[in-house]
Amino acid sequence: MEKTFESKKELEDYLLGLVSGVIDGVTKLPRSLTMYKRIQWLVDNDLIENDMAKDTEEVRKVLTGEKKVQPKQYIMVTDLGDTLRKRQYGVTLYPEWKKVSPTTLYKSDLKEIEENFADFIKQHEIKVVEVV
Repeated sequence: MEKTFESKKELEDYLLGLVSGVIDGVTKLPRSLTMYKRIQWLVDNDLIENDMAKDTEEVRKVLTGEKKVQPKQYIMVTDLGDTLRKRQYGVTLYPEWKKVSPTTLYKSDLKEIEENFADFIKQHEIKVVEVV
């Protein structure tokens, strides 16, 4: 679908609406898209409230790409080298010898995993490592 905008403000307003759709789950964006990463940066920096992006100059610049951002990414591993992969309905811990690469996670993904699988993480002594 191609869409044209008469002004920059119209584009920014459209992108603010898109963020709301992604946050509340109505609109799906692939994790590989730059816009997904921009939205994750907004989430990580508390620029989202009530499932909407705060309407500030900084947010508008991030969404239009005028301000370059890179959200922090993390992986979850054990001291033994086992790696954690996020699945659609849970997580899987793979032993080192399987050579499985861990899922790269954003701060919101980490929070979700830590809330839902706290006992599993504690039992296997899984640690969070920031990807540089």
